Amino acid sequence: MRKDGVELPAILQSSLLNSNSEGNGSILTAAIDITERKESEKALRDSEKLYRQMFMDNDAVMLIVDPESGDIVDANPAALKYYGYRLDELKGIKIKDIYTLTNEEIAEEMERAKTGEKRFFEFRHRLSSGEERFVDVHSGPIDIRGRKMLFSIIYDSTDRKTAEEESKKYAEELERAVEEVKSFFYIITHDLKTPLINIKGYSKKMYNDINKIKSLDLSLFEQKDREKGEEILELLNEKLPASLDIIDTSIFHMSDMIKAVLMLSRLGRKELYFQEIDVGDIIKSSLLDLAHKIEDLDIEINVLSLPVITADLQSMMMIVKNILTNAVNYLDPTRRGVIEIGGKRGIDETEFYIKDNGCGIAKKDIDKAFQIFRRLGGESVPGEGIGLTYVKTLVERHGGKIWCESEPGVGSTFRFTIPNDFGK
Repeated sequence: MRKDGVELPAILQSSLLNSNSEGNGSILTAAIDITERKESEKALRDSEKLYRQMFMDNDAVMLIVDPESGDIVDANPAALKYYGYRLDELKGIKIKDIYTLTNEEIAEEMERAKTGEKRFFEFRHRLSSGEERFVDVHSGPIDIRGRKMLFSIIYDSTDRKTAEEESKKYAEELERAVEEVKSFFYIITHDLKTPLINIKGYSKKMYNDINKIKSLDLSLFEQKDREKGEEILELLNEKLPASLDIIDTSIFHMSDMIKAVLMLSRLGRKELYFQEIDVGDIIKSSLLDLAHKIEDLDIEINVLSLPVITADLQSMMMIVKNILTNAVNYLDPTRRGVIEIGGKRGIDETEFYIKDNGCGIAKKDIDKAFQIFRRLGGESVPGEGIGLTYVKTLVERHGGKIWCESEPGVGSTFRFTIPNDFGK
């Protein structure tokens, strides 16, 4: 106690002075004021208590990780609930066991967090159930009893990421729709103009022929003018019917093109119904539809292993049927046709291919194969040149890609992918 009556913490140190043979002497006692040390110890205890309260009672997921070993040193109850582990289980694994990165990537990111170079990270974390969730991680270095640790606060961002991916998908669909509209305008201004020009031109020619007939002297029938009579017969029997045929053909052609455009437009809005599909069954059905032509042309068909996927059945049938039909139509007549069909399931997507030894496509024309109303085989090949446009639209609506590998005189291989988790 001080002179003013205030109590204070102190350490007493005593020494015996001037001791005689009888054991009598003086004792020197010194008191060392340790108020500051006690206050520091109390502040440290209060700080640790506050830290534990903030750590243990917080609803946010929190981890303490050793950046050198990757050990999970501690976790709060929110973390145990989120990851689905008991505390002893979570402290018994390493951070790499919940990250989906490689060991090298984890080490690199922890080093950046340890030095404070980077404090915010976006990862995918693996729960005890095996489910992977998107997370935002705020991480930085802290000192715990002289050891440098990483203190991480984790927020689940799966819903936000899913919404972002949905938004991105809709943006891509909108962009694709805009491109389709641009394509439709091109069709209207260019491709549909051709049959209209035919109709206009041959209609004018018909009017001229009719006026020519009207201008002829009807007395020729009485005079039996053979030359003029033959001219009338030629107009009536040949020229006028020929003009009408061209007009009819142009009208039908324009009608087919309009129907094709409308169908393509509907494909972009068609609701997809996802189910498990054995692509081998679709191949069998498509080959059965083409059986007569395959038999007539003596085409060799090789069907390899085909994986099961989740997709829209009607879309897959249209995709396969159109590519197979093209493979048959574009075979080289100078050699026996061979068509090979196969597929392979990867980690994220399944790839299919249909390969032929047909005429092939020049490199500069490959992209045109997927453009609307672009036929690379001329008038000798049936169709309106829209089949692969349908295919591309349907593949992209499944989140996949389609491309062509081809060489003139060797053949073509059309490949397309379907994501494994699309529609689930």
